[in-house]
Amino acid sequence: MLHRTCIVLISLLSSICTLGEPLMLNLTLPSPHPNPDAVVQEVQRRVNVSISRRQMLSYTTNDQSTCLTGNPIDDCWRCDPNWHLNRQRLADCSIGFGQYALGGKGGRFYVVTDSSDHDAVNPKPWHSPLRRHPNRTPLDRLLRQHAHPPLSGTHLQQLQNPRRPRR
Repeated sequence: MLHRTCIVLISLLSSICTLGEPLMLNLTLPSPHPNPDAVVQEVQRRVNVSISRRQMLSYTTNDQSTCLTGNPIDDCWRCDPNWHLNRQRLADCSIGFGQYALGGKGGRFYVVTDSSDHDAVNPKPWHSPLRRHPNRTPLDRLLRQHAHPPLSGTHLQQLQNPRRPRR
């Protein structure tokens, strides 16, 4: 009986919509940014500037050219020899849609000093995804890159929108 009622209601609604002006249902979510194309163009502009800077590095020999990488995010902080004294400034280096994200800014640090934890499903105690407060996770020194398994459910907490409250 319930199925017939639903079918009748759907048929009735669809016939009403076709009688007059067609009802256009917008099922897309509104953009969180008023002009997303401008954000994409700004990221492309910064990347192009960095790439052209990287190409020019081979022709220059000044001291600043040794710290420029060609990556706009790394170039933001790498030329400052005392970057580790103000790690909160690293949050200001983001570009694109995450440029104004505040998640973790002003929070405590979890400095990575050990690259031996390879278990993504059962991380060591007090691993950053298990913490309940926002934090930044800068690297204390360059760690070896390892192939990691895909993200598990424990890492989804880190990937949430920083403006949305955690559950």
